[in-house]
This record gives sequence, structure tokens and C-alpha cells, in this order.
Amino acid sequence: MRNLDKARGNPPDIDLSDLNPAQREAVCSVDGPLLVLAGAGTGKTRVITCRVAWLIAQGVEPANILALTFTNKAAREMKERIAGMVAPQVAEQVLACTFHSFGARLLRRHISRLGYTESFDIADEYYCQDLIKMILGELSLRGKEGVSPERYKHEVSRAKNRLLNPADIDEKTTSWPLAFAEVYSRYLERMKAMNMVDFDDLLVLVVHLWRDFPSLLEACRKQYKYLLVDEYQDTNHTQFVMTSMLAGSRANLCVVGDDDQSIYGWRGAAVGNILDFQNHFPGARAIRLEQNYRSTTTILEAANHVIANNGKRHVKALWSQQGEGDKITVVRAENESKEAEFIADLIRERLAVRGGSLRDFAVLYRSNHLSRPLEQAMKQADLRYYLIGGRSFYQRKDILDALSFLQLVWNRFDDQSLLRVLNVPPRGIGGKAVERLLELRKLSGRPLQELLVEDEFVNTLSSAAGAAVRELADCIERYRRRFGQPGGMAEKIRAYLADIGYLDGLMRLYRDRKEAANRRENVLELINSAADYEERSGSASDLGGFLETFALRDQNDRVENASATDSGVGLMTVHAAKGLEFPVVIVAGMEADLFPHHNSLKEGGMEEERRLFYVAATRAREELYLTHTVKRRVQGTPRIQRPSLFLREIPVRHSIETDPENAFQAASSEEAADYMRKLKEMFSVEP
Repeated sequence: MRNLDKARGNPPDIDLSDLNPAQREAVCSVDGPLLVLAGAGTGKTRVITCRVAWLIAQGVEPANILALTFTNKAAREMKERIAGMVAPQVAEQVLACTFHSFGARLLRRHISRLGYTESFDIADEYYCQDLIKMILGELSLRGKEGVSPERYKHEVSRAKNRLLNPADIDEKTTSWPLAFAEVYSRYLERMKAMNMVDFDDLLVLVVHLWRDFPSLLEACRKQYKYLLVDEYQDTNHTQFVMTSMLAGSRANLCVVGDDDQSIYGWRGAAVGNILDFQNHFPGARAIRLEQNYRSTTTILEAANHVIANNGKRHVKALWSQQGEGDKITVVRAENESKEAEFIADLIRERLAVRGGSLRDFAVLYRSNHLSRPLEQAMKQADLRYYLIGGRSFYQRKDILDALSFLQLVWNRFDDQSLLRVLNVPPRGIGGKAVERLLELRKLSGRPLQELLVEDEFVNTLSSAAGAAVRELADCIERYRRRFGQPGGMAEKIRAYLADIGYLDGLMRLYRDRKEAANRRENVLELINSAADYEERSGSASDLGGFLETFALRDQNDRVENASATDSGVGLMTVHAAKGLEFPVVIVAGMEADLFPHHNSLKEGGMEEERRLFYVAATRAREELYLTHTVKRRVQGTPRIQRPSLFLREIPVRHSIETDPENAFQAASSEEAADYMRKLKEMFSVEP
């Protein structure tokens, strides 16, 4: 077995001199199962990329290495760094991608064995919710208390992540919603009939393939002999099963993660995967990365003390050589407006006294609704800001409509996309006509695109609406042929959206000319993205590949919508801040029932909330502020608030408590006098 002892002679092209001892050990431990517990800011990405380069230097074929990540951004960064350590053509042979991209890659080649075709479509969240909404209507469930498409879609995802089929659902003894098994069953049948899969299927169907066709699994094991999984604490049950199956008895599996940063339980992540790794893979080694290169000692020690209150964790103690730094400032404000005003004033005065830029500051909060007073205060203080975690470009209605038109060309079985845009722009097709179309589908079992031009349907419409429907169907079929021919895809998309009446139709859909023009600009930007895709991929006719790039933009990836060039203050949830860092971090709303959230009282939830606070605190490099209020409006009514219990878990020696009027002072006594003198001169603020 190759290990650290055998690999002490570093190849000249792989320089490990800047790694600390624990990092080097993680890089050079080649064979067998390995758990790398990488605390916040401990150089995880550096270790991962060096490990891949080291494997190649030890004679492992790059095509035998598979690195699975959770975001496209992480995969790209990994590839770029590997290419900087080995020859670019060698790095290109390493497969570094997200779990879902890996699943899509396999399914494109083998999904026909499960009754789909390789040209399947990947449905987004909104598409799936629309389908479930229709199913709920068919079952007369819409409008009933506690029934919503969003809830049912969440439960479908939960069931799939647990690898449960409709037959496995027991509604009498579990918390599944009303008639869920029937909704789930119809959802699966309808999706398969349309040759569509959802995001969860990209993992679940791979497990089905490997279980039903062992030869496929064996071929994958021969191809990918060395596995590396990043952010292992975020894996769900299906991802654990996939990883275990692919690792097999050889188990050359290295997982990197931090159980203290497992914050996606609500999305199916199972922290037990990383906590029990050594039980799942007997003989596995565990290496702890504890030297932090990001934060001050004060911030790290405070975070260590808080997270130590969790019972289920791998014990770690982060330390730093960045110096002690300022104490953590805990600020108590009268209400949410005063809290937001203080935060805006703090940023403005910190900039005036210490310099820097707005990009140095991030304001974090537990829930999105807390952003409103913060946005208002930023505007009043004339401070630029950007939001992370809001609606992305690809979630806007105009973009979803444009993508639906493209889906109709790509997939003639796609009923939901047709229903979405059948009357966009208005073609005189009302609710009764849609009901008749759905009735015909139920009777015939044929896709809606075929039924659209049948006399049984067209004759129920007015002459103008009938002509519009035939024109729509003709346009789709005409461009289906055209997209199959050589030529620029972006040009075809623009011509198609114009011919089908969508580009000009936007000006009729919205009375406000400015809004209509903005939405048209959004669609034109989508066409620009098609041109970018052509340039990157080298393909001018791959409409399916272009559409897949949107489907594979997972929830973690959407943080990328906030450009690295944003020059404002970052406003974001703590979940959205994971993976980011800032010189100054302010966590607002540190109150009971807000952070920890009131839903965390459920079993196990409090530990995840504490991990969430740990993530928030360790985003800060130099300064950390925690704010809370005496009163806050809840559903329009002022309510007395209690401070978060996490504030009590921070050692007294690491923090100072104050109010907004007295908070503008340096936390370290060495610079307090000079700091207050500058404030007095600039703002006439009395100490």
C-alpha cells in the first residue's frame, strides 16, 4: 500500500512545501478510505487539488480519478488549480464535476435501460411544482388546508432522497401529507411519459441503474478507481449510497468536509454520513485540519466554544496565527429599525476611519424576511448593497417562458411547457379550451403537442384562436427541423422567439412599457448566453446541451449570481454565505425564535442551528458584530425579544456588550484613543 512513508520523496513538479504537516499527510495518504476533517478556513481546496496532483505524480492515471463537488464553481476552481500543478492536457482527463452532472453524464448513455430515451429533459423546480399543481387538481386536493404544490414537491424530494417508491409510503404512521402516495405515483408516471427527470432523479436513477445492471456499476468502478468527495457533510442518503457503491471493496475513497458546517438538513443532507464514516468504511483514517488561515484567534475561540455545546460532532479546535484581534461586539438595539440604522452607521464610519471598501462588509441573517429594514437603512445611508439568495436571472418569468418555448422544440412530449406558454402571448385560449385539451390527453394518452392540431380540439376554439394554435404548432415543428441543421444556435433561438411571437409579444403582455422593455432585454441576454455556450462548448447546434446547463444550476450554485465585482455591502442569509469570507461580518437578529429559529426545537434541529451560527461567525476575518433587539415587529405587532442563547455561549473574555450609542469604539484598547479622536474630528461624535 502506498502511503506517507513510501511517498516522502516529493516529485520535483509537485511542491508541497507550503502545506502544514496535517495537510501534507492528507495529500500523501493515497490508498484506502480517508476522512479529512477540514475546519473552516483551513485550506481545504488547496489540500484537495494537491492530493489529485499527488495521485497523478504517483502513477495514477488521471482518467481514473473522479472528484465530486456540490457546485459548478468548485469543480471549475478545482480543475483550474490542478492544471496549474500538472500539464493542462493531463488535468483535463480528471473528471471533476458535481454529483448531479456526474449523474446526467451516466444517464445520457444508459437511461434507455430504465425506459427513457437519452434525449431526456431535466425539469426545474417550477416545472415540477406546476405538474404537481395539476395532479392536485385532478385529485380534488387543491384548496384544502395544508395542501400546496411546494409542500408536495418538497415531500417528493424527501422520498426520493431516501430512495423510497410510492409503495413504500405509509401515510398512516408517518408525517406524509394527504394522499401523498397517489400524488407521488402520478408524478412519476407523468414525468416518465414526458421523458423528463427532475434534479433528484439524476442521482436516484443512477442508483437504480447500478442495482439493476451490476455490469454498469463494475464498468464505472474500473473507470474511477480513486474517488474524492468535497463537502461530504452535505451529502444526502442517495449520495452516500452512490459513493459507497462506486467505492466498492477497494474503497480508495477520500472525503473532505466538516461536520460542524453541516447546515443543509432541511434539504436532505445527513450529517451522520460524515460522523459515521469510519463505521461505514472500516479501517478508514481520519486527519484533522485545524490551522485556520482566515480569522483572528478571538473569533475562532468564540466559535469553538459555541460549537463545543453540540454533542454529535468530531472534536476539533481551530487555531490561528492571525493574532488575537478585536473582541466580538454584541449590540442591543431598541427595535429592528434602530438595529438596521446602527449597521448602516457602523459601515459608514468604519470606512471613514479605517478605509477599505463596501465589499469588505457582509450582513448575515437567519431568514430572508429580515432583509427588509436592512435594505431600507442601506438606501437611506446611500450605501450600495447587493442581495445573495434572491431570485436569480434564470428564475424570472420571462426567462422561464422563453426556456419553455425552447423545450417544446427539444422535447415533443413536454406537456407542462406547452401548458405554460400556450396562451403566451395571448392567443384566445381560455380555461375551458385547456380543460378540453387535457381531457383529450386523458382519453388518448397522446402528448399535447400532437393533440394541439387535432380537429377535436381546434374546432372548440374561435376561428382566430384555432388559426393561432395551428401557427404555433407549425412554428415549433419548423424550428425543430431547423435546430437539427448546421448553423449558429443563438441566431436560431432569436429567430424562433421572434417568429413564435414571444419577443414582440412581451410588449403586449405588460402595460408598463419600461417593464416590457426590461423583460425583452432579459430574453435578449438569454440569447447572449446561448452565444457564450456555443463559444465555450464549440458546438453550434446542441440545443439540448444548452438547456441542460440551466437545469444543472443547483441551489448551491446560485450564489454565483452575485458577481465577484459587486462593490456594495453583501446582504445574505447565513446559508448563502457558506464558502464566502469578509473582513467584517455583522450577524443581525440574534434573538430567540429567530436564531436559533423556532422550528429548531424539533429533535436534532438545535444542533444544526448551532452549526449555522458557527458558519456565520467563521465567515469573519477581522471583526465580528452580533446585533439583537429589545422589541421586533412580528406579524405587524411589536413583541419583546429575548437574546439568542448563542450569545450566552460566547465566553465573556471574547466579547463586549453595548448599545448603538456606545458601540463606535475600537474593541482593542491599543487603538481606542486614536480611533475616537478621528471620529470626533470627522463626525463630531463625543466619546
